[in-house]
Amino acid sequence: MAEHVAYDPKRRGQWRLAVWVAAAGIYLIPVVLKVTTSSLNWDMTDFLFAAVLIFTPVLIYDATTRRVASRSYRAGMGLALFASGLLIYVNASVGIIGSSSNPANLLYLVVIAVGFTGGFAARLSPDGMCRTMLAVAAGQALITLVAVLRQLGYPASGPLELTAINGVFVAMWLLAALLFSRASREWSRFAPQPGGTDHA
Repeated sequence: MAEHVAYDPKRRGQWRLAVWVAAAGIYLIPVVLKVTTSSLNWDMTDFLFAAVLIFTPVLIYDATTRRVASRSYRAGMGLALFASGLLIYVNASVGIIGSSSNPANLLYLVVIAVGFTGGFAARLSPDGMCRTMLAVAAGQALITLVAVLRQLGYPASGPLELTAINGVFVAMWLLAALLFSRASREWSRFAPQPGGTDHA
């Protein structure tokens, strides 16, 4: 049985602050490296890309979990957004299928699109998010299979490398689905709060 956890605005506010402070701290790492060393060859475009990549998922997370009581839902949403951001970063920086300039890597944009489209089509409900994460995992697994069979990115990306890297992402999508599934079972245990509906 899922443990009932009442919505606590004060505790939630502290958690939100911690998430934003952590995001700012991560962003400041390359800023400090740029100022103090010559090892980081970034320009303004790189810093802008990093800011969008770091703060956009945090903003989405904050907006979608602001009045959510379920830890499972918050963990699932956080993991899904982290996996999305990591997938975009890896693709843009080094590429998964061959180098970052390999057009086959554009297939992963479909994975991200399925996640966002499916999530908002399901109105971010936990059962809908669970199905969306399963669809995303299936989509990435299918891309992996096609890349291996058609030797996309070969020899830079061999079958073992493609399977291992994509396997990590598929595992994250499946874990997010599991967390949303658990949140769905908890959903009815959280009573709506005045001024809004709490999601579990």
